[in-house]
Amino acid sequence: STDFGYNVNALGEFHPTGNEAVYAINTDDWTWERIYDVDMTVEGAEDAGSDYNYTIRANGCVVVDGILYTVDSDMKHEQPQGFCQYDIEKEQWSVEFELLPEGGGDGLVYINEIKTFFSTDFENGTLSRYNPRFDDKFEVVYDSMNSPADMTYNAKERVLAIPELYTGFVNFIQLEDVLFATTEYFTTTE
Repeated sequence: STDFGYNVNALGEFHPTGNEAVYAINTDDWTWERIYDVDMTVEGAEDAGSDYNYTIRANGCVVVDGILYTVDSDMKHEQPQGFCQYDIEKEQWSVEFELLPEGGGDGLVYINEIKTFFSTDFENGTLSRYNPRFDDKFEVVYDSMNSPADMTYNAKERVLAIPELYTGFVNFIQLEDVLFATTEYFTTTE
């Protein structure tokens, strides 16, 4: 579970809380452990530049092969956006800054059958995909949403469900429609 360190007021404005954290939850007894807080060292954080005291603002997380992945969601643009990894066995955080689109990430899912991550970008209204075997970074494959938040994947129907924070609308996107698409395929014009 994640806390990206922001609250949203009635006007839709984001305000930092200072509570950035990632938690591991034991589903046997429902106990939890904080595995990230702002005082922890993150390998690769020095790549953010000397002007930043890098803090993971995790929003959306998945566990794949013993690694917890999360995407940064820095609504105030106070630092670069990172694709963060936590090696569960080594208890070590690392971050890569060149993988996410400019706006960062919000929701995150991993579809094991195709070994691909999908992430939403709240600010830019996009959905991106990233397959580490073939892609250099996340590629925007859908850009017609308003404030896409977290998301989930229905494996039986092969559908991504992505709610919009400000509208309450839920986008249902067939996996096949975004596997090999480019942004131009989905861009709507008025």
